[in-house]
Amino acid sequence: MVELAQTGHQPGVSPSRRRCGPVGLLADKALKIWPFRSLLRLEGWTSAAHRRVVILGGAAHAIPPTTGQGAAQAFEDVFSLALLVARLQEHGEKLRWEDALAF
Repeated sequence: MVELAQTGHQPGVSPSRRRCGPVGLLADKALKIWPFRSLLRLEGWTSAAHRRVVILGGAAHAIPPTTGQGAAQAFEDVFSLALLVARLQEHGEKLRWEDALAF
């Protein structure tokens, strides 16, 4: 696998990639691979005492940093949180937090 990554001559590699030559990081014959991680299942996504802190983005999703998805997921999480807050404000005291989450 290291040899294939160094030479770039495996099937499906573009001609422009082949022109780049051997991969510099693999010159020491060590293949660098990010380990996959998992997160412990959380009881909730907010701080326990006052519920003023919420976990978003890369902190809330078990995605390797090589995917570059942390910021994108944070934006999606913030948008979803904004929808929940708007729904709670719209319905006032009639709607509990748990009911707002059921949308």
